[in-house]
Amino acid sequence: MARTAEETAAALERLRAGRKTDLPVTVLTVPTETNSPEDGGEARERTTTRYSLAPSSTLTADSHGRQNILSEQGQPRAQKSRPARAAQRCPDIHAGPPHSVEAELGVLSSMMQDPRATIAEVVAQVTPEWFYVPAHITVYNELVARWNKGQAIDFITFTQHMRDVDQLDQVGGPAFITHLGTFVPSAVNVSHYLEIVRDKYLLRQVISSATKAVQRAYTEQDEVNTLIDEIEQDFINIGNGQQKGQVREMKDNVMRAFEIMDEAAARKGGITGLATGFYDFDRMTGGLQRSEMIIVAARPSMGKTALIMNAAEHVADDSAGLNILELKARARRLKARYDIQLLVVDYLQLLHSTSKRSQENRQIEITEVSSGLKSLAKELKIPVLVAAQLNRQPEARYRGKPRLSDLRESGSIEQDADLVALLCRPEVYEDDHKQRKQIAGEAELLIAKQRNGPIGDVPLTFLREFTRFETRVRSISTEDEHL
Repeated sequence: MARTAEETAAALERLRAGRKTDLPVTVLTVPTETNSPEDGGEARERTTTRYSLAPSSTLTADSHGRQNILSEQGQPRAQKSRPARAAQRCPDIHAGPPHSVEAELGVLSSMMQDPRATIAEVVAQVTPEWFYVPAHITVYNELVARWNKGQAIDFITFTQHMRDVDQLDQVGGPAFITHLGTFVPSAVNVSHYLEIVRDKYLLRQVISSATKAVQRAYTEQDEVNTLIDEIEQDFINIGNGQQKGQVREMKDNVMRAFEIMDEAAARKGGITGLATGFYDFDRMTGGLQRSEMIIVAARPSMGKTALIMNAAEHVADDSAGLNILELKARARRLKARYDIQLLVVDYLQLLHSTSKRSQENRQIEITEVSSGLKSLAKELKIPVLVAAQLNRQPEARYRGKPRLSDLRESGSIEQDADLVALLCRPEVYEDDHKQRKQIAGEAELLIAKQRNGPIGDVPLTFLREFTRFETRVRSISTEDEHL
């Protein structure tokens, strides 16, 4: 029945006064602000009450003036508080880590239906830890094991295999194996199932790394810079689809070795890395190889900066005053943004470590810097070309010829480096004016260590007026002339 405006207004007034009314009215209590105990008095929420017509509801007021909305059946309607409504919008972090049972079953079903084609594709992309359900991990491992042995895979043979290895009941019995045969219509979409499984795995890794980062932030507050570097490294590893500590199988290393040999054979002795422009150096080393740390060491004023810049004329990365952690962070961002192919450091002894123990011992500091540069080369898969200083020992030798043992301050540089080249200009140490004039401009780059190649001398010419090094033609000995 229609109500007049006057009747509605009168009913609302009765409600505000805490009295009953027969008008069907909806009442909404809206929180507006909350005073805290610090403001004085008891913590209390202030509210504003709003009224509107509610055709199917009846409203009553209790002794405290609070209104209860009654449903058509006369029972109080449940009203969700603001925190409850907010909780509905937030994910339940206790619901379990991200995973997709359906996608995992899709992968396993595809492997069962077309083992010859599908298992090879899956194994090339997946590791067992990608699966979340333990039974799925077991089934995956057993399927791969039979595939590696060249054994038949179908529902009968695989069910019997799981029974023989006493794993059938643990994964759900024969019914589960049979279920895999019909879970997906065919194996054609296995790549899409793999993508889902991979994404869920990476999300679990993010959660795990973030949780560890929070825990470490509470317990490791004395080495903040090191902590930040390691946390950043963990997340970069996740982004690269790998996890710290993951072990490569021997067959992967062997296959990579064959690939390198194939590349070298295809180039017929040419370079396999980045060319430096120095013919003999590139011939002996194959160029600057990715993931390698290359040291160019010399006494002061030998021209080592000019040499490494000659070898990296297309590099534009000039950042001074960085410590090793800042350098690593900067290099990671440059690699991600510009895909840099070479990192040049001039020079190693100017870099510092931020750990507390390195502040007490210079040798420890150089060791940490050296190992940090080597790990950066492996992480970014690019060559890291590093200038370093030698101690004074070459000055006591004929024409200042350096040795590997002359690397200054730490033997860890020699240990970490994949290639060590020692630069020498004999004219600097020649006292006889006539002899000095005769050998003016001559320089030698002595490859004193090479992990994957020969050692020997690289003749160079130093053009003082241009501060440049050029390849020098080797002199032909008398013995060679008679050949």
